[in-house]
Amino acid sequence: MKYTLQTDTEFMQLCVPASQEETEQLERSLLMQGCREPIITWNGIILDGHKRYQFCRYEEMEFDVQEMDFHNREEAIAWICRQRIPFVHRHSVMYKYLVGKLYINQKKLDRVMRKQLRQQLEPDTNPEDTTQWPTTLKIGNELGINRCTVGRNGIFAEIMDAIANNDSELYQEIIAGNIHIQKNELPEIAQMDSGQLAAFKRRHLAKIPIVRESVSSKRQKSSDAAEQKPEKQLTVGIKEMPVFDPDMELRGLLFTVPSWIAAIARAEKNTDMEQATMQTKEQLSATLCQLEEQIRLTLEVLK
Repeated sequence: MKYTLQTDTEFMQLCVPASQEETEQLERSLLMQGCREPIITWNGIILDGHKRYQFCRYEEMEFDVQEMDFHNREEAIAWICRQRIPFVHRHSVMYKYLVGKLYINQKKLDRVMRKQLRQQLEPDTNPEDTTQWPTTLKIGNELGINRCTVGRNGIFAEIMDAIANNDSELYQEIIAGNIHIQKNELPEIAQMDSGQLAAFKRRHLAKIPIVRESVSSKRQKSSDAAEQKPEKQLTVGIKEMPVFDPDMELRGLLFTVPSWIAAIARAEKNTDMEQATMQTKEQLSATLCQLEEQIRLTLEVLK
């Protein structure tokens, strides 16, 4: 049966980038076997099967549609993420983005659920009886990853969405792994206007072959120089050696860590946790998890 379906920008951003070979394999399969899997939709909007739908429409091929029943947009996005996460490499940019989007939308769903539970409570019921696990912990257990990683990916997804709103092509290049950006660069990029983003994109896309050529050239020059000149040994007297303090960094921690402990204790003592927003508590929880993980790693090294 033929349908005219709608697409949604945010839903399409959750599509896993396909290589040229993968696209050609899909097209060959559709031509030989037809569209055997239905296009998944919600309110007539495609959730899964964008590439199959485009190809079938172009070739005027028949395809089936399976309409899903979700209460809201957050449920639809969470469903898409859960469908695609198992098929994406864990160290890829797309994996981080999908986990982050799952966390952002599941957190909204959990917040609504907690509010409904509080409204249904009887006056003599202890509110602690309905306490739900934090969303980061719930998703972490579901996917088999650390809850701190879930929180970090949520921040990453928010930044990537900001980039997509300003420059969809740059978003696609980052998601596909064609442009490699350090984590600390992302917030700054998200604040750029369209002109700055266009210049940034051109600079990074043009940089890739130039860098490779430069590295190769340097290696060749270094190899040629090694063949022409014998290596000279540099001898340095003991008195000329720079002073090295092996405990300097550790002593620095001895001064800073107590202030962290005091600040955490002070915040806990002076804050009404029932009045504090769930968003802030979850953000702080994710940050403290990162600190906890680093402390564990450092303790292992110290042993």
